[in-house]
Amino acid sequence: MIATVAAVAAASHLTTADHAAAQALVVLAGRIDEGRASDNVSLPTFVKLCEALAMTPLSRRALLGEARPKESGGDGSGRVEGDGGEPSELERKRRELRSRLGAPA
Repeated sequence: MIATVAAVAAASHLTTADHAAAQALVVLAGRIDEGRASDNVSLPTFVKLCEALAMTPLSRRALLGEARPKESGGDGSGRVEGDGGEPSELERKRRELRSRLGAPA
């Protein structure tokens, strides 16, 4: 749990809007450390929370646009909602995170 608390504290991109998810991550880390989370849900949930908070290397790269996962609109075209017009919600969030981290847009 100490590593999780340190990681949350070091995640300067998190805002007050992220506090509930960050707190849930810390609580879950404590349960895992105490051995109270001996199920098949806790560890995957921990990883998903880390990804949602952009606290894994892959999730940070994806949000910064450095390594985009292959996206498809289902027709094989690779188009997603917002292509050719307004940026999608995901793209707006990527731009906001890039701005907060000082990365080029």
